[in-house]
Amino acid sequence: MESDLRPDNKSRMSREVHVRFREGLVVRFPRATRLMGITNTAGTVPGIIGVALTGWLVDTTGTYSAAFALAAGVNIFGAIVWLAFASGERIID
Repeated sequence: MESDLRPDNKSRMSREVHVRFREGLVVRFPRATRLMGITNTAGTVPGIIGVALTGWLVDTTGTYSAAFALAAGVNIFGAIVWLAFASGERIID
């Protein structure tokens, strides 16, 4: 399989995205381009806001302690959400 062709040998100019988890295993998502856009935005916006928020916290408190406490809180919240909803169930055979 050539790297410049999709697995079905069609043009890459469609609204369909093929996600390769490993060589030979291809999973198709009909509206994956929209989903990828939403998830990339959801991952980028906190990075933009976090810089401004960290600068404001450091300017306000005069130390990095509040910024590190906020980062720790966000990480703990993420770990709790992950523990609540993650599973070891196999999705792809």
